[in-house]
Amino acid sequence: MSLWEIILLILAFCLRRFRSENM
Repeated sequence: MSLWEIILLILAFCLRRFRSENM
């Protein structure tokens, strides 16, 4: 896995968590 893929995964995870908390 490349660094860019890891960054994208972390970003998507944070985004999903943030949206869940908001709702």
